[in-house]
Amino acid sequence: MKKIVSMAAFLLAAGLGHTQNLIDLSPWIVGSGNTGHFIQNGNTPENVREWGDGPYGRAILWRAIPDGSNSADGGFVTEGYSVDHNKMYRLSIWLKKTGSQVGNSYLGLYSGGGEPYITTLAGTESSNPYHFYNDLPELDKWYLVVAFVHGSSDASSVHLGGVYDGTTGEKVANTFDFKFQAGINNLRLRSYLYYVTDSQAQQFFYGPRIEEVNGNETPLEALLGLGIKEGIANNAIYPTKVGINTTSASMGNFELAVNGTIRAKEVKVESDWADFVFEPSYKLRPLSEVEVFIESKGHLPEIPSAAEVANNGVDLGAMDAKLLMKIEELTLYILEQEKRIKALEAKLASETKKETVKE
Repeated sequence: MKKIVSMAAFLLAAGLGHTQNLIDLSPWIVGSGNTGHFIQNGNTPENVREWGDGPYGRAILWRAIPDGSNSADGGFVTEGYSVDHNKMYRLSIWLKKTGSQVGNSYLGLYSGGGEPYITTLAGTESSNPYHFYNDLPELDKWYLVVAFVHGSSDASSVHLGGVYDGTTGEKVANTFDFKFQAGINNLRLRSYLYYVTDSQAQQFFYGPRIEEVNGNETPLEALLGLGIKEGIANNAIYPTKVGINTTSASMGNFELAVNGTIRAKEVKVESDWADFVFEPSYKLRPLSEVEVFIESKGHLPEIPSAAEVANNGVDLGAMDAKLLMKIEELTLYILEQEKRIKALEAKLASETKKETVKE
């Protein structure tokens, strides 16, 4: 059961890596310094990506290792992503501070440089906008920092973001929202550790996201992964659905929907098996009946047609059982033919022997 829960956690993390996220996380690999469209903050030795215990389990984390110079001490800014200034976007990242509270943790944004600037919700231009710049509430604990950029015509003055306890899901601090000005078409996320004089004060980063707020963004509960954590604690299975490169509307009743290919070393599917074919009570169709069915339907009995597969897909477990059923039926046909061949050979040998005796 624990392996199943771990797989659920992995699938959630995998799903969160791509669904609705404008940030391409594929360069987020083990190494140091700049990588892909992630540009380091500080020196290369201050920026290391390594395996560690993330908010959902084992993952590659970006680790800020400050040199104590009281300046840029780790973290990154992304390259720009195309946005529509009329729409709202949500930015988020997981942060964990260790060792000491010296220095500040940051989540901010750029609008691509130059004017027009991002503004506060009150309309004041900001050339250096940060949603959050402070100490995290506690050391050695993951927090999800969430903030919003409102559309240029949004008159709201309500700040929607916050800092969320990664264990309980409770909102423990507020963040600042900003607003686009008309004409902005580019957005960059930045998350830093800054002004550290104690080299023991390190910070971990995980899962940076920029998502359009359109009803298909990942629910906050799913970002926090609370169900998975409760499931691990209670040895239960997390029930939340996961979609990868798809939308919730197209997922239907499936718990996991992947719009793309899946690569795995092993897949286990629980299904009924077809050994009932070998039971004495099983009635094997005469081959003549099978022939008529094929000529009429264009496929084997109990096997879906090409049109049915095109419309409905294939249930791997059920199809494997049906294919095994056909193999077992084929084996019975072969065994029957073997008996007939041997009977014919015996009869032919007997008749040949009689003819030889007559001669």
